[in-house]
Amino acid sequence: MFSNFFNNSSKENLLHKIINLVPSSFLNSRNPLNDVYNYLRNNHWVAVIYMDIVHFQTFEQNYGQAFCTSILKQLESMSKKSAPQFLSPYKTILCNRWGDDICVFFTGDSPPSLSELHKLSHDFCNEISYLISCYLKKNAKMHGISVQETIEFHIGYSIISPNNYDTDKSLYNALKECFLIAKNNYDIKELETIEELKGMIEQKKFHIVYQPIVSLKNGKIMGYEALTRGPKGSVLESPGVLFPFAEKVGLLYPLEKVTREKALEEMYRLKNGQKLFININPAIVNDSSFSAGNTKKLLESIKRLPHNVVFELTERNSITDFHAFRSALEHYRHQGFQVAVDDAGSGYSSLQSVAELRPDYIKIDRSLIKNIHQDPIKEALVETFVTFSKKINSILIGEGIETEEELKTIMKLGVDYVQGFYLAKPNNPLPNISSQSINVITTGIGRPNQINTSTPVYEVVQNVPGIQASTVTDAVVNLFNNNSNLSNVVVLDGDKPVGLIMRNKLFNKLGSQYGYALYCKREVKHVMDCQPLIVEGSIIIEKVAQLAMQRNADQVYDAVIVTDNDNYSGIISIQRILDVITHKKMEVARVSNPLTNLPGNPVIDAELTKRIKMNDTFTIIYADLDNFKSLNDRYGFERGDAVIKMTSKILTCISSRYGTIEDMVGHIGGDDFIIVTTENHAENMCTEIIDAFSKTIPHYYDKDDRDNGFIVSNNRQGNKEYIPIISISLAVLYCEKDQFKNLDELSRVAARIKKKAKSINGNISVSSNSP
Repeated sequence: MFSNFFNNSSKENLLHKIINLVPSSFLNSRNPLNDVYNYLRNNHWVAVIYMDIVHFQTFEQNYGQAFCTSILKQLESMSKKSAPQFLSPYKTILCNRWGDDICVFFTGDSPPSLSELHKLSHDFCNEISYLISCYLKKNAKMHGISVQETIEFHIGYSIISPNNYDTDKSLYNALKECFLIAKNNYDIKELETIEELKGMIEQKKFHIVYQPIVSLKNGKIMGYEALTRGPKGSVLESPGVLFPFAEKVGLLYPLEKVTREKALEEMYRLKNGQKLFININPAIVNDSSFSAGNTKKLLESIKRLPHNVVFELTERNSITDFHAFRSALEHYRHQGFQVAVDDAGSGYSSLQSVAELRPDYIKIDRSLIKNIHQDPIKEALVETFVTFSKKINSILIGEGIETEEELKTIMKLGVDYVQGFYLAKPNNPLPNISSQSINVITTGIGRPNQINTSTPVYEVVQNVPGIQASTVTDAVVNLFNNNSNLSNVVVLDGDKPVGLIMRNKLFNKLGSQYGYALYCKREVKHVMDCQPLIVEGSIIIEKVAQLAMQRNADQVYDAVIVTDNDNYSGIISIQRILDVITHKKMEVARVSNPLTNLPGNPVIDAELTKRIKMNDTFTIIYADLDNFKSLNDRYGFERGDAVIKMTSKILTCISSRYGTIEDMVGHIGGDDFIIVTTENHAENMCTEIIDAFSKTIPHYYDKDDRDNGFIVSNNRQGNKEYIPIISISLAVLYCEKDQFKNLDELSRVAARIKKKAKSINGNISVSSNSP
């Protein structure tokens, strides 16, 4: 029986069964939907009422198949008899049963309103429910059955607008809407909202606003995230209401299609090279209108390239098969599109998405950004994301930046890009970045708090001419043959790099059977690497090396393309990268302390001299360990080195957390350190340093010495001495404008403050402002 088929299948299967058994192209007298198709093709509307018996499978199990088959036949008969009279003045076209589902199709002069159709459907179903219940009471006794239940229906309804082009699709959508209404039991208000949403989609009544994504390397806008708003004043104005509701009522695909196309149509407003981030639900890859390449065609019509578009994945918990989804994404990546994972850090699903999908961009969730400057745990988590993103060759974006303190902390931790209300609220036309955020970013650029030994790649870039994407392959072959030292060529679209051709790879491809004949007269896009490594010139060379080594094995030694604000600048070879890094490591070793890797005296002196010449106020904190020699003598140099390293970590951590990006921590030598900071941070830093040090240092002593609080030692005269556990002395020198002319003057004043601090036992902080 068909009812058995239905009981073991979904409504979607029934939907396909109805349509596939009676396609509009097979019109004959045996087709039950023949009249329905004719009315639609003759420009008539058709309404459908759908009834599904509630828990019919349980009913069948309780009372047997034979009895239930008679009920279904009677139900169909009653519906056919009642429909023409009950639905009058509308004309009944068809009343038919599929399994335990009844569909009634009718038409008339003008279609009923939504509320009228809602009432008419429920009244008709109540009538049929009453009639079948009477039949049950009468006939159950004849079969010797005592029936306790009553027959109830899930009710759905829809109006099919005339469609001369695709009547199958119109009917399919109408029945699907019926199933959805029946399944969810929508009230009239929800149904009106559904109709409102359908109207919005049909008329594209959505407003796209854009929020800039800003580089923390140069303060410039890298791209925009497109965000959708419903009509102003509508219950669907907020995206937080609009998209969940659309997904609930089965309209997510058409909604995302319309808003995606609308955002892309306005992409001409972006500058060349800027990227557009478009939010998509992962389920959208199953939409034929998405997978058919419509997005790429739309980009071609506005002369934009796929690599300027980033698909930002939302609702990742809907991904049930990551392997299949990743395979689908690779199709779009191969075309040049990029992928971002939204809300990273907000839960397991976001972390799983990063691990499984390996996105080009990772967006840190607002929950980790909010008040990050006050939460060391959040700082540590974001710092972990920074390290992790570098290792997997992803770019990190901090979203939801709402305060200056959050922005400064994110900059300090090394995040690549940011967006949020503090920088600019979403708007249309494209909003500008706020002046206060620009000041924060530009003030912090290029002022690291440690040794500045990193070289931006633009300083070592090699100028190699590029060719346009329209160039034929044969011309590139001639270019290589005429320039024996040329090993690679960059392919451009205007000034933007879109590909790379390596000499050896090109000749290998052309040397294969039919290779030259196949490619020589075709454009170079058919032989180029469409996904070369492209970096901005401001990126430090160590990071470029890291990114290069993370490429596939066949790309590891390919050249790296360098850009200046997304425009082609030049290339850098792997050999050149390694040469520069080797030279820099030698330079670092020369000027830094080998034990702590902190800046040594040459860098410290240069920093202090620079500050004096700038003639601005600054503050110096000198840190010196008391009784350090006694620990070295008792436990050996290895334990002493561990204490020095621990001290350097405390000073660096406190400076990073409570200072600014301009601060510097240095190692003068032995157990002497220095922090260069500002006046308003020094006092808080000293308090935190003393607190952290006093809690940590006892663990570097053996238990007996730790419990005693001192070490017993013999002095040079052979007498016992009781030497306290190591303490830290902090000497704070507040340097005013015009106070010092040179480093010697500063050093003399600093020596007096340090001597005063050393004269006081225990952990202490003494400043030049102290009496």
